[in-house]
Amino acid sequence: MPTPTLLKNLPKIASIAGGFSLAMGIPSLGFALLTGSAVLNLVGAIRQKNSGDVRFFSVWTSLNSWFWTHNGGH
Repeated sequence: MPTPTLLKNLPKIASIAGGFSLAMGIPSLGFALLTGSAVLNLVGAIRQKNSGDVRFFSVWTSLNSWFWTHNGGH
Protein backbone atom coordinates (compact mmCIF):
# COMPACT_ATOMS: atom_id res chain seq x y z
CA MET A 1 0.00 0.00 0.00
CA PRO A 2 1.56 3.36 -1.01
CA THR A 3 2.15 5.96 1.68
CA PRO A 4 0.10 9.16 1.25
CA THR A 5 2.12 12.08 -0.08
CA LEU A 6 1.34 14.36 2.87
CA LEU A 7 2.54 11.76 5.37
CA LYS A 8 5.70 11.20 3.34
CA ASN A 9 6.45 14.94 3.27
CA LEU A 10 5.55 15.64 6.91
CA PRO A 11 9.22 15.80 8.08
CA LYS A 12 10.02 18.35 5.36
CA ILE A 13 6.93 20.41 6.15
CA ALA A 14 7.75 20.41 9.88
CA SER A 15 11.34 21.40 9.16
CA ILE A 16 10.32 24.31 6.94
CA ALA A 17 7.69 25.46 9.45
CA GLY A 18 10.31 25.24 12.20
CA GLY A 19 12.71 27.39 10.21
CA PHE A 20 10.02 30.00 9.63
CA SER A 21 9.15 29.98 13.32
CA LEU A 22 12.78 30.58 14.23
CA ALA A 23 13.02 33.38 11.68
CA MET A 24 9.85 34.98 13.08
CA GLY A 25 11.29 34.91 16.60
CA ILE A 26 9.36 31.97 18.07
CA PRO A 27 12.20 29.62 19.12
CA SER A 28 10.12 27.27 21.30
CA LEU A 29 7.79 26.42 18.43
CA GLY A 30 10.62 26.39 15.91
CA PHE A 31 12.77 23.93 17.81
CA ALA A 32 9.72 21.80 18.67
CA LEU A 33 8.93 21.49 14.96
CA LEU A 34 12.57 20.79 14.10
CA THR A 35 12.74 18.14 16.82
CA GLY A 36 9.55 16.53 15.49
CA SER A 37 10.97 16.53 11.99
CA ALA A 38 14.20 14.92 13.18
CA VAL A 39 12.28 12.25 15.11
CA LEU A 40 10.19 11.39 12.04
CA ASN A 41 13.35 11.15 9.94
CA LEU A 42 14.99 9.00 12.64
CA VAL A 43 12.05 6.59 12.63
CA GLY A 44 12.27 6.35 8.84
CA ALA A 45 16.02 5.68 8.99
CA ILE A 46 15.52 2.96 11.61
CA ARG A 47 12.85 1.31 9.45
CA GLN A 48 15.17 1.38 6.43
CA LYS A 49 18.07 0.10 8.56
CA ASN A 50 20.35 2.87 7.34
CA SER A 51 22.96 3.13 10.10
CA GLY A 52 24.53 6.35 8.81
CA ASP A 53 21.19 8.15 8.80
CA VAL A 54 20.28 6.69 12.19
CA ARG A 55 23.44 8.18 13.71
CA PHE A 56 22.91 11.55 11.99
CA PHE A 57 19.25 11.90 12.96
CA SER A 58 19.97 10.72 16.52
CA VAL A 59 22.43 13.57 16.96
CA TRP A 60 20.15 16.01 15.14
CA THR A 61 17.21 15.05 17.37
CA SER A 62 19.34 15.44 20.49
CA LEU A 63 20.61 18.88 19.49
CA ASN A 64 17.18 20.19 18.53
CA SER A 65 15.56 18.86 21.68
CA TRP A 66 18.30 20.47 23.79
CA PHE A 67 17.73 23.84 22.11
CA TRP A 68 13.96 23.36 22.46
CA THR A 69 14.24 22.89 26.22
CA HIS A 70 17.06 25.41 26.80
CA ASN A 71 16.09 28.38 24.68
CA GLY A 72 16.79 30.79 27.54
CA GLY A 73 13.31 32.28 27.57
CA HIS A 74 13.85 34.13 24.29
